[in-house]
This record gives sequence, structure tokens and C-alpha cells, in this order.
Amino acid sequence: SAAIFWNEIYQVPSLTGRIHQFRQSIVLKLVRKLQLTPGSLALVVGCGAGHQTVALAQSGYRVLAIDTASAMVEQTRRHAVEAGVQDSVTASLGDVDHLPFQSDNFNLVLAIGVVPWLPSLESATREIARVLKPEGYVITTADSRWSFRRMLDPWHNPVLSPVKNGTRNLLWRWGLRRYPLNDLRAFQHSIKQFDTRLR
Repeated sequence: SAAIFWNEIYQVPSLTGRIHQFRQSIVLKLVRKLQLTPGSLALVVGCGAGHQTVALAQSGYRVLAIDTASAMVEQTRRHAVEAGVQDSVTASLGDVDHLPFQSDNFNLVLAIGVVPWLPSLESATREIARVLKPEGYVITTADSRWSFRRMLDPWHNPVLSPVKNGTRNLLWRWGLRRYPLNDLRAFQHSIKQFDTRLR
């Protein structure tokens, strides 16, 4: 149900849109700096609507893209066709905790915007390390609990989390609020916590 949102986020001029667009431009600049050989094999974990997948294919990579949501895989395929890079892109359903690829296979793995949706970072990083060639590169991102945007937004400010969570729990306990069964919660990490888990 969120597939449309994740497609439009890279086009809208909202604050969240601008943050995602800026993050993507930084990632693509990092990829260019790697100067990998044309035709290198790249894996995009959590391909979303396929914007990064298409950009990698346009830069000469052979790209395998996975996502756990079929709507995202379909959007990635559609964007690859629209961009004329469908021969360089293979998009399929897949789970980062159980990657269906050989070990030591990829020159580059991107996991952009994926970490916040993983209950456990350890198994995902283990799998990414397994499929990555020894001389390969990983570019990944995590959402910071202490980001500037979160600090300025009272609804997301981590300092206020205990008050928000306590109020929410009371409302649930009193039956005044129902817990949405389909509510996916993102996990935020401190830089130290994220670095430690990656190591």
C-alpha cells in the first residue's frame, strides 16, 4: 500500500522528499567515486520503486534488485523499461536475511533506507557480507534518532518519546486507541550503535 509513496518521495518538494532525494544523490556520488569496471555486478537490497536501481544500470552496472514487496519489484521493473535499461536489471522478490545468491558474487551492494525496517541488523549484515566479493563495497544508511529533523519535530523528538509512549500505552490499555495491526515501525540507531553492529 506504500508503493506509491515510495515512488513519489523522490519527486515531491516536501521536506521528507528533499531529504530522500539528497540522500540518493550522495549515494550515487559515492558510487561514481568507486570507479568500478563497467559491467560490474551490483545488488540493490530493498529496491523500492527502483530509482537507484535504474541509476546504477544507467551508469553501466548489471543490477540485481530485491524487495520483499511485489508492488516495489513491479515498479522497479517498470522504471527499468521506461529508462531503457531492462536488459541490465533483474528485479525479484527477496529477503536480505536470506539472500538467494552465491557467496562472493557482488562488486557493490546498496542497502539504502533498508536498515530502519529490519528488526535485526546482524543477520542482514552477515548475508550482505557473504554475497559481497572480498574487494567489494557496501553502501548503506540508517535513520538516526538524533537527526536535526527529528530534534525540531516535537512528534518525532526522541527526548519526548517516553511521554508519547506512556500516553499511547495508557490509551491502548483503556481501550481508547487500537494498535494498528499493519503499522510498520521504523527503527532508529545512533551512529555509534550502527557502526558497532556493522563491525
